[in-house]
Amino acid sequence: MNIETPGDTSSHHTPSVVDSTSPIFCSREDTSECKMDYVDSSINEEVDNIENTDAIATNDDVQKTDALENKDSLTQSHISFPTSSVDSLSVPAFSGKFDMEKVKIEVAKWIMIHEYAFSAVEDEWYNVMMKMANPEWMPISRAMIRNQCVKIYESEKKNLKNEFKYVNKMSITTDCWKSKNKKIEYLVITGHWIDQNWRLQKRVLNFVEVPPPRRGVDIANVIWRCLEDWGIEGKIHTVSVDNASANDSAIENLKVFIRSKKKLLCDGSLFHVRCK
Repeated sequence: MNIETPGDTSSHHTPSVVDSTSPIFCSREDTSECKMDYVDSSINEEVDNIENTDAIATNDDVQKTDALENKDSLTQSHISFPTSSVDSLSVPAFSGKFDMEKVKIEVAKWIMIHEYAFSAVEDEWYNVMMKMANPEWMPISRAMIRNQCVKIYESEKKNLKNEFKYVNKMSITTDCWKSKNKKIEYLVITGHWIDQNWRLQKRVLNFVEVPPPRRGVDIANVIWRCLEDWGIEGKIHTVSVDNASANDSAIENLKVFIRSKKKLLCDGSLFHVRCK
């Protein structure tokens, strides 16, 4: 790459990139206007020496370039991460009538978003705070808030199943791990798809216990039941799993199930995606 010294107004031949497969630099043929085949070889060698000399920047030039780059890096703006989707200004203003049922729904969302224990609503000082905020507050038991969370889940699941009706292709990823005491083994299944607005979406479709021995056929059965439950068993194109031997067996069994509903993409050669 040619680095011009300050005040150098000479023009240089700049290679143009035609497509992604084009080389970065021009070939010898592209510089034929500078060196012709019928010109004496000594002239060509002299041209080579001039180009090589011109392409090497002096130490001062390099230091100036580094200084400019360092200056740019110091003034680079910070990366702005997306803020929370909850806008406090969008919360409906208090209308003068306290609705305990609506408050219970928001408390259930608070529990699920932060993954708190259901017993959090039975905390003494939590109820003192809520009672102070509104004298009409009624204590909620862990059983009541659990049932409310289940209702919200069923409502969201129904909405998501309706959205899946308009999804033609979907990929899933799975992961398995054990609890801290290594007595309970879990499997999580996540769906990935492009929505109608061409935005990438992903949702956890199932989180289920898979007791040992965790055989491939057991994993395949769990995944297949999940796909049937969501009504997407005929829309799966790829499955990403880690390199455990049980997963190899699970994928082969799952291929049999999927082929009963649809023809696999590229006859299944792209179905199994290994996750390192």
